[in-house]
Amino acid sequence: MDKIVIFGASGFVGQNIVRGLSTLGCKILGTDLSEIDFERLENVEFITNDILDSQHVDEMIDGADIVIHLATSNLRTSLKNPKRNININIGGMMNILESCRKFKVKKIIYSSASSVYGIPDYLPVDELHAKNPTTVYGVGKYSGEHLLRVYQELYGIDYFTLRFTNVYGPYQHPSTGGLIPVVLTKILNEDNVTIFGDGSQTRDFVFVGDIVEMIKRVILNDHKNIVVNAGSGVNTSILDAVLKCGEVLGVEPKLEYKKQEGGERKGFQADMKLNKNLFGDDFRTTLESGLFTTSEWIKSLQ
Repeated sequence: MDKIVIFGASGFVGQNIVRGLSTLGCKILGTDLSEIDFERLENVEFITNDILDSQHVDEMIDGADIVIHLATSNLRTSLKNPKRNININIGGMMNILESCRKFKVKKIIYSSASSVYGIPDYLPVDELHAKNPTTVYGVGKYSGEHLLRVYQELYGIDYFTLRFTNVYGPYQHPSTGGLIPVVLTKILNEDNVTIFGDGSQTRDFVFVGDIVEMIKRVILNDHKNIVVNAGSGVNTSILDAVLKCGEVLGVEPKLEYKKQEGGERKGFQADMKLNKNLFGDDFRTTLESGLFTTSEWIKSLQ
């Protein structure tokens, strides 16, 4: 393995993956719309790139063994500008797939999302659960999964898809709107933390370091042509997550309760049996430990 290309390298998950894979001894090429300084890392290069520009995508992928596709237009953007969301998430995927076909890339590792399931019929949600996405973002992610499957069947390009749950960790800036960095920042600033409804809605929070380790093991163990949940498998209420943020900071949160917004998924928990069968169970980060690490990074921004 000589070269890994990471699209979406300046996002918070991408930054962690670039750093985590930099120790593998191969060339890492990170690319995204906004530039990040990875100069201190050996074997890492960053080039500004737009996945909607097929010529630039070709230039990035030429000579690559593995492509990691993290670039995405997020859920919040899909609600405001669904057409652009589809253009990026499906159009960008097509550019990457065509370039991988042209340059005979061995494998694509793709970040899908638990949004493909929509509102769960049961918990925990396994990979065979019905797919009924309720957002344009979820539709785009699920379309990406199908495109990978079809390109594997037609052109022999292997893939591995991870359906991310609620990922959190260092380099996730509060401005992204992610629950954990927003709550940690508000508690540090002694601002009110808004709880919608009674806070009993649940999420599956997964530490970004665990995602990095999963991707490492996909690469090193040559797992391929599989779709797998990528979460913690732990059902945590929003209220409990907020209170745990306060605990790691040693500050009691100031809670402000507001009426529940319509359309929000009430609960989610990933079934992690397949994930643990593939990757083992020796690297999982508890919410408390992950929140502490994340809080130290958030403090560095203050």
